[in-house]
Amino acid sequence: MKRSSRRARGPGGKNTTVRRIHHGTIVTLGGPAVFRRFDATLSRELKAQLDIIARVVANKPNRLIIRGHATPEALPADSPYRDPTDLSFARARNVARYFIQKGIDPKRIYVSAVGASEPWMLTKRKDMQNQNRRVDVFVIDSYISASQLSGGAVESLP
Repeated sequence: MKRSSRRARGPGGKNTTVRRIHHGTIVTLGGPAVFRRFDATLSRELKAQLDIIARVVANKPNRLIIRGHATPEALPADSPYRDPTDLSFARARNVARYFIQKGIDPKRIYVSAVGASEPWMLTKRKDMQNQNRRVDVFVIDSYISASQLSGGAVESLP
């Protein structure tokens, strides 16, 4: 269970950035290096974190699911994004493009966006929303391929 206290100990303690879930590992780009408010530009700090991840997964077959997040704040009228989901997708897409520039095969990368529906920090205080302006990178340890399925119908996607 994630704890929201800054003094918390345990799985949800301060700035936890990597945790194990089922058959994959999630790496959260956030904590001290987050996206600026209403922006999808990769900062120098985020790029440094992405470089580490890219080096670790470069020669591995793992799939990467890149999931963008945003705060529930209303976007400014002049925002290039329609809503928080659009902003969160732009964040995830920029991370995916950065990985591709670093030599990660685009066929290994899946991009998704959840807008403000999966907050890291449950609060309405704007000064505490920074951890919700993030991207999670799921490093999938295993997946089911069509050849592993038995009996059921398998449909190839374009």
